[in-house]
Amino acid sequence: MSEAIKAKIAALLSKNAANGASEAEAMAAFKIAQKLMLEHGVTEADIMENNSAAKDFLREVLRDGRKNLHECDIYCAMSIAEFCDVKVWQSKEYRGNIKTGVVLNYFGYSADVETAKYIREIVFRAMEWEWAKYSNSLTNVGHKRSIRKSFLVGMANRINQRLRDLKSETRASGGTSLIILKNQMVTEEYVRQVNIHLKKGAATKITIKDSGAYVAGQNAGNRVSLSRAETKTGARQITA
Repeated sequence: MSEAIKAKIAALLSKNAANGASEAEAMAAFKIAQKLMLEHGVTEADIMENNSAAKDFLREVLRDGRKNLHECDIYCAMSIAEFCDVKVWQSKEYRGNIKTGVVLNYFGYSADVETAKYIREIVFRAMEWEWAKYSNSLTNVGHKRSIRKSFLVGMANRINQRLRDLKSETRASGGTSLIILKNQMVTEEYVRQVNIHLKKGAATKITIKDSGAYVAGQNAGNRVSLSRAETKTGARQITA
């Protein structure tokens, strides 16, 4: 088996948002990689074993100066993590016996963690931008906190569904076995490096008090762009 072929496949599989590729470019590269793997009898294990990036794990703690998590982290963290094949969990930070805040933790392959952070930043900015627009359009400003919650829950639910749909497209294109293998390796390395027992929180019922705000939030979720843009100078910027 040619090492050059394996290197080419690994390079194709590394095309993702964290490395500057758009969603369409990443999906096209993935399909080419799958075709080459079939033609040359290359398995997922061959790629993971010989790809140096497969051993490049990263734990990242997201601190944004808030005492409590932003709505994008409360409502979208799990969907973003599942889309990017990373682990995610919340943890409390203390100064002495005083709680100073709650932070979000990511663990996975370095490129996947960077992609999760990038998508999270898009969602954060989009939520604040869309809420500001919607809030300014309101004539009745009473109970603004519950209106904001209804709007952002609607927006988060739509974003989460879009991420699940994109993941399903990847699996449908033949990437299921690669995703399973990668998740196994992430889990094994997580146990070795971190070994914090993770469990899903109990499902909580979210009460929507403003159905109009919820629907407006869903529409806003459709407008969020999950791609990376380039400025004229070549520097990357986040767009929503």
